[in-house]
Amino acid sequence: MPLQDVNLPYNSASVRTAGPYLVPALAMEVVVAPPQSAVSSVRGAGYPQAALRHGRLLDRVARELKIERAELRRRNLIPPEKLP
Repeated sequence: MPLQDVNLPYNSASVRTAGPYLVPALAMEVVVAPPQSAVSSVRGAGYPQAALRHGRLLDRVARELKIERAELRRRNLIPPEKLP
């Protein structure tokens, strides 16, 4: 598999999973299938997909806990003193 085919799932799964939130435990599995269309390298490959996945996951957690989406995000933001 060409290297660029692996960038998108790798970046999406490993780099942007937590985003700006504290995540004490996480497990995930990534399955890479051969592309069905032509691909080429893209700057920032995987990051938009990770942001979408992360937002949808937070929305689901908020629904299950019956908490407003914004409130869940506010509660779990990394505090300023923990930022680099």
